[in-house]
Amino acid sequence: MPIVYIHKRKTNGEIFYVGVGKNVSRAYDKWKRSNFWKAIAQKHGVDVEIVCEFDTIEEAKDLEIELISKYGRIDNGTGILCNMTDGGDGAKGAPRPDCVRKKISESQIGKKVSENTRVALSKAWDRRRLNKEKKRKYTKKRGDHWNSKSVLDLENGIFYDNLKDAADSVCMKHTTAYSQITRNTKNKRFTYI
Repeated sequence: MPIVYIHKRKTNGEIFYVGVGKNVSRAYDKWKRSNFWKAIAQKHGVDVEIVCEFDTIEEAKDLEIELISKYGRIDNGTGILCNMTDGGDGAKGAPRPDCVRKKISESQIGKKVSENTRVALSKAWDRRRLNKEKKRKYTKKRGDHWNSKSVLDLENGIFYDNLKDAADSVCMKHTTAYSQITRNTKNKRFTYI
């Protein structure tokens, strides 16, 4: 159920923030807050007060805008709140009216992404795809961790996907092989690559 809430300083009870949320839990969350909010909360502490519950998010946003207007914002010199906007922009994921969707769509027409950005995005997606494939490959094998490091057998130059496979190939316990790699011993059989 959408709500409007206020945060007060514990030290003197003064309101310093007005917010809106899809449910009551947002009023108590400390994540996704501005550095300004965090500084006040750290110095004075936070008391939470639920002002009102609503049937729709639009009604909640209207009250948030009204309260921010009433108390004013510190950043633009109009009041006491650390809010960085005039309100009405909270509750991420709330449905948008058709007129707003149309305006956003029209604003994106004709915008082009630079070639550097395209290359960077492509590389990022390739890395993500390869990591997913690697994870799938190794989780299918019993006993292997998908994030295993590749191992080189120093005696015969053979590469292995993980330490367990390398140790099994020479009838050695993988714990023994791990100890050899991680400790400074003279007769190392394997090394991570």
